[in-house]
Amino acid sequence: MSCVTPLAGLVASVAEIARAASVGVELDEVAIPVPEAVASACSFLGLDPLQVANEGKMVAFVDPDHADAVLAAMRSCPEGARAAVIGRVVSEHPGIALARKRTRRTTPANLLSLGRGPAVGGVRHRAGGRG
Repeated sequence: MSCVTPLAGLVASVAEIARAASVGVELDEVAIPVPEAVASACSFLGLDPLQVANEGKMVAFVDPDHADAVLAAMRSCPEGARAAVIGRVVSEHPGIALARKRTRRTTPANLLSLGRGPAVGGVRHRAGGRG
């Protein structure tokens, strides 16, 4: 298991790991627990909750054979009550994180990557991966 604290935002952190490990990551936006207050504030401010800093949160890369046990352990603590499987590591598209939109559709325009230039699919990227 490998863990990261998404201080640069979930997408940037996951994309950085994907690039460093030369693997692809497919995120399921529908499965990502975003508290309603955060979603509302981000909507009001025009921010993407998956690209803002997330202090006090953790992203763990866990062998699929151990995911249920890790989830159970995380959920046994109040801080981990909303723990969820939010994606998977794949051999396709190494160094890139793809996300399925909240509309439950997947399109190539959802391409999210770290420091790969201008907006892609409505997601802004700046050098260093912060949106």
